[in-house]
Amino acid sequence: MAKKGKYQKQKARKPLGWKRIPLILLAVILLLGVSLCAFGIIYYNDLLGYVSRAERFEQELSNEELEDILGFVPETLPEVPEQIPQTEESTAAEDSRYGKTGKIVNIMLVGQARRENEDSKLSDTMILVTVNKETKTITLTSFLRDMYVKLPNFKNHVCGMQRINVAYNLGWRWAGDLGGMEMLDQLILENFGVEVDHNVEIDFESFKSLIDLMGGVTLELTQTEADYINNVGFQLKAGSNTLNGEAALEYARMRKSDGSDSDFNRTARQRKLITVLLKRCMTMSFSEINELLKTALPMVLTDMTDDEITTLMVELIPLLPELKIESLQIPAEGTYYGDTVQIGGMDAAVLKCDVEANREVLVKICEESDSQ
Repeated sequence: MAKKGKYQKQKARKPLGWKRIPLILLAVILLLGVSLCAFGIIYYNDLLGYVSRAERFEQELSNEELEDILGFVPETLPEVPEQIPQTEESTAAEDSRYGKTGKIVNIMLVGQARRENEDSKLSDTMILVTVNKETKTITLTSFLRDMYVKLPNFKNHVCGMQRINVAYNLGWRWAGDLGGMEMLDQLILENFGVEVDHNVEIDFESFKSLIDLMGGVTLELTQTEADYINNVGFQLKAGSNTLNGEAALEYARMRKSDGSDSDFNRTARQRKLITVLLKRCMTMSFSEINELLKTALPMVLTDMTDDEITTLMVELIPLLPELKIESLQIPAEGTYYGDTVQIGGMDAAVLKCDVEANREVLVKICEESDSQ
C-alpha cells in the first residue's frame, strides 16, 4: 500500500454555510460599533480638554481694600437703608431650590468687564439661562447691575447692602474665579430663591472672538443705535446689519445711544443678541459645531465638571430643534424705583426693588410646566 506523502492532496473544505454568514455580519457590525464608540469617547474627551476651569485661591483683604470695594468694612454691620415696601402675601414655593431638581437647569452667564492689567472683575452682565426640559423653553433673565440688594455673608463677613454686581468682584478678590461665581450664586439664592446649577463666564475679548468665529451676528438696528456704534469707526445703517465682534460688543454694552436710553434697554439688547446666536446654533451642522466648540471652549470659564458637562449635553442637545426662547429682566416692571444712597461717602444711583415680588417672577418660570 502506498504511503501517505506530505504532498498528498488534502480533503477539500466544505463551502461556508449560509447559516454562518449572518453571524459574521453581526460580528463585523459589532466591531464597527465598538470602534465608533471608542472613537467617539476619544473625540469627546479631547473636547473636554479644551474647557477652561474656574479655580479657587484664598486671600485676605485689608480693611482699606474692603472699604474701597464696599464703601464700608464688612465686619461691622452697616445701617440698612429704608427699603421699598414688600409684598404682603407670597406665592413662592416653600422649597426655593429649583436648580438640581430635574426639570430645571439654571446656568448663570456672566460677562465680566475686567480689562488687561486691571485689578478688578466686575460682572458687567448677569443673565440667568433657565432651561425647562418639560416645556422645552429657555428663559433669559437679565439682572440689572445697579440693583440694590443684600450681599450674602461670605468668608465670615457680614457684607450688608450694595449693588448686585459687587458680589462677583468681592467673591473673586477673596477666593478667585470660583469665589466670584459662588458669591453671586449665593446672592441669587438668598434674595430670589433660585439655585444656580452652573456658571459660565466670558470676557470682552473672548466675546468679540466668538462673534467673529461665527461669521458675525445679524441684528436690526434703530438709527440711534447705528449712529452710536458708528462713533467708533463703523458705517452701519438703520435696519438689518451684520455686526462683527467689535461692533457686537459696542451694541451689547450700549446704554446711552440717546437721552431716553437706559440700562434696561442695554440688557434687552444683550438678550436679543444671545437669542439670535442660540437660533444660529440650532441650525449648525456637526462640523460647524465641532469647530465652534474647539475654538470657543478655551475662551469661556466654567465651574462645571466633566460629568456635569456630559450630563448637560446629553439632556439638552436633543432639545435644541424644539426649544422656545423667552426673555425678561429683574427687577420686573412695576417692582422697583430709582434712588440715591451713600456708598463710601459718595452719592450712588441705585435701583431699589421689591425683592419678594421679583422672587415670585423667577419662581413662576420654574413652575410653568406644573400648571399645564
